Amino acid sequence: MHRRFWVYGCAAALLTVVGCGGDGGGGGGGGGGGQGAERDLNKLGLLYHSALMVNRNGPANAEELAAVVEDKEGQQALRGLKEGRYVLLWKVKLLGHPQSTDQLVLGYEKDAPTSGGCVLFLDGHVARKSAQQFNELPKPKSR
Repeated sequence: MHRRFWVYGCAAALLTVVGCGGDGGGGGGGGGGGQGAERDLNKLGLLYHSALMVNRNGPANAEELAAVVEDKEGQQALRGLKEGRYVLLWKVKLLGHPQSTDQLVLGYEKDAPTSGGCVLFLDGHVARKSAQQFNELPKPKSR
């Protein structure tokens, strides 16, 4: 049990430290590429992991994710998700995948499959990927 909380804590810490393409994070509006998308995907990852801790399962939809939103940044990121700027994979477990969690896609900018963009990984980091790189990344199976 303590190990599970340690894993969740490490994942949450990674979400706050690592940025898309290593350009820092912060500024910019919600979505559309760059730092806004990076910030929103980081926040969506934190929310996803929070929902995982509360429900012991990945959220099934945006409404379940909304239940753990507590601040304006979370509301902004959720708005981007609901408006279709971002895509999240629903009902994903944190553990038990054949690939490492730093390789599994959890979410991404909507145009990432065709034009490239920021990608949220299951371990919580966000990185910019080309469309070709994105399409070669493994996606976890939902429960």
